[in-house]
Amino acid sequence: MDLDRKTVRRFRDTDLDQLLVSVRDRRPNGVLERFVEIREHGYLGSRQVVRKRLAALRAGTAEPVRADIPSPRKITSWIMRPRGTLTDSQEERLLQVRLACPDNR
Repeated sequence: MDLDRKTVRRFRDTDLDQLLVSVRDRRPNGVLERFVEIREHGYLGSRQVVRKRLAALRAGTAEPVRADIPSPRKITSWIMRPRGTLTDSQEERLLQVRLACPDNR
């Protein structure tokens, strides 16, 4: 069975209910809790996709995630609007675009 003697002895000498409780207590639930947190932030994909991405990040083989870049039409509409008519989030996005533009440097 490829089990250590101590493990076999523990299974032999411990009541089944105690074994089941100890297994539940030792089960790492951090990954599941984090996945639930990711879902609460709007992620709609599966847990398997997250696991593959994390494995690639740990291995150093992950592709960098591209930023959500607004379309040129959206950026132009932000620039052409009169001052003060953009929402706070639109102003922040426009600032990010301007800072990322190589012509601004």
